[in-house]
Amino acid sequence: MMAETSSKKKAWAMTREAAPTGNEMGLKPLSVVVLGAGGHVKAF
Repeated sequence: MMAETSSKKKAWAMTREAAPTGNEMGLKPLSVVVLGAGGHVKAF
């Protein structure tokens, strides 16, 4: 369970970083999806 919590924290950090970057580029996404190495959704 510890690894899952760490992965979720990393996924949320990536999401927080990606959203402002998209806004700066003039993009208006409906959502941000973070995928793991296996293509599984980690956060959205």
